[in-house]
Amino acid sequence: MNPILTAVYMAVTIWAAQPPITADTYPREWHNAGRNVTSVLYRTHNTQAMQQGNSGSCVGCAVAKGLEMLTGDRYSAEWVYGRSRAYFNKKHGAGSNCAWAMQTLHDIGAIKAQNYALLGVDLTEYSSALANNWERGPPLAFDYIAETKRFSFVKIKTWEELRGAIASGHPVVVGSPVGFGQHSGQSRDSLGRLRSRWWSKWSHAMLICGVSDGQNKQALLLNSWGTGWVSGPKFLGDEMDGSFWVSRHDAVRMLSYGDAYAITFSPEE
Repeated sequence: MNPILTAVYMAVTIWAAQPPITADTYPREWHNAGRNVTSVLYRTHNTQAMQQGNSGSCVGCAVAKGLEMLTGDRYSAEWVYGRSRAYFNKKHGAGSNCAWAMQTLHDIGAIKAQNYALLGVDLTEYSSALANNWERGPPLAFDYIAETKRFSFVKIKTWEELRGAIASGHPVVVGSPVGFGQHSGQSRDSLGRLRSRWWSKWSHAMLICGVSDGQNKQALLLNSWGTGWVSGPKFLGDEMDGSFWVSRHDAVRMLSYGDAYAITFSPEE
């Protein structure tokens, strides 16, 4: 076969084999929730920032922290990262995306961050080395464990949808190339914010876990670079180290890339 036709055939075959993205309809009860108030999700379970290390597992870290805020239980970022890549046939390079991770949680499930002694894997503490080892997919034996914890998801496209999701108790994972300057040594402004920079491209996933819709309209992002990469004032005072606020304008820019989803419980839960 002609090399060009072969490449096209392979691309179509791989694409056809990928699962469809089946986000739920935006719930009616979320509409207008959170208007003119500040809503945050990090206080209930006292979650802390992760350090993804030398792995492209930002999607896994964001989803794991979202699940923790939603349920109170810790989940494996390595699993989400590796299984979402394998489910969507990502065989080369690093990274995943939020849509893949959400569909994986919906179709296959998630596993808690604990010691699976019978399988010879301890997931109690996050490991960037394990995340890298699982880039082609974790052992399939974990699928039988994951299927007991499935989740649903809702696509978030606008500020109003973001505000409603957060106010209704549902964290939002977002992937975009919007960057906020250098990767370390950052200092928040007096409102706890970092500003996007036109020259900065992060190609990164983070968790949105707060929205202020009052006089200062802004969204709270939890990053996965540990706690020391950013410092400075905090808007509310008790935000997690390693988190920062962004303006409504910057939050909407991030949503515009089409890879933002609220995590919800599956109908069976």
